[in-house]
Amino acid sequence: MLRLCWLMLPAVAAKLCSNSSIPCVQLPHGVQMPMVALGSWRGSYKDCANNNYSCAQEHARRAVQSWFQSVGGTHVDAANDYRTQVQVGEALKASGLARGEAFVTTKCPGAIGYNATLQCIEDNIQMLGFYGEEKPYIDLVLVHFPFAIKPECNGITGGSECEPPYYDPGSEARRETWAAMELALRMGRVRAVGVSNYEVKHLMEISDFAEKPAVNQVEWHPYHHDDQLKAFCDAHGIAVEAWSPLSGQNASALSDPTVKELALKYSVSTAQVVLRWSLQQNVSVMVGTEKVEHMKTDLELFSFQLSASEMQSISKLSLSREIFV
Repeated sequence: MLRLCWLMLPAVAAKLCSNSSIPCVQLPHGVQMPMVALGSWRGSYKDCANNNYSCAQEHARRAVQSWFQSVGGTHVDAANDYRTQVQVGEALKASGLARGEAFVTTKCPGAIGYNATLQCIEDNIQMLGFYGEEKPYIDLVLVHFPFAIKPECNGITGGSECEPPYYDPGSEARRETWAAMELALRMGRVRAVGVSNYEVKHLMEISDFAEKPAVNQVEWHPYHHDDQLKAFCDAHGIAVEAWSPLSGQNASALSDPTVKELALKYSVSTAQVVLRWSLQQNVSVMVGTEKVEHMKTDLELFSFQLSASEMQSISKLSLSREIFV
């Protein structure tokens, strides 16, 4: 018989959050997640072509090591689709931080079913280099999107057969995938489980499970924010985390006059204003850069506070788009 094992995992939350200037959000089972994470998606590295994973991997290794070692970051975000988990693990090891001093998020590629999800989690533990630990675990694993990747589109970013590269496998596949996430939590392979890019209708499909998603990581920035989705997540104890928190692919909030005016008022960068807007809504943020100077300012977000009217003025910039990262 399987027994609940998460209480046997190392009690890292208090140390991780008390030793950092970055606040944490409370997740189920006593897990605390730092509210600013560094992403490792190849799109963060502008000189890497779409399919040049070797380029992205080398950039990710350098960026993550700088994040941990040079600027005091504590949370890093990876994914199967990014193909940078090995480099994330190597950078964590090279940084000299103990396992309990870092929070690692990774993602499995969509609604892939029960066995494939369990195998994905085990593969990520291995790729991240955690099997050398006494009790190997990942802090947070997310279902990357509510869809599945077409088999012929794995690792491919072009071609008419991959427009789009996703298909909807149906509610049952999403439920089977979530059942596997629940099992991984009970086995102690992960400390928290969640989803990414899920809409309310997808969250409702798994609402009868004992374990609710701890996190829903979604596109969230001044030009795109689903306030109804956030209200649903807030009501059901699901923390919201922003990917692409500065802007989307088609527009940048950083050059918006409203944001520029506030940056001048508070003597901060436009990026800091936009990130602060999310954090004041209790939305964690995932930033993407390999420049140490940008990393430093991405962590210096707590010396100023936007007023209610300023928050509202930024929220009104919203545009409606949909993409997945």
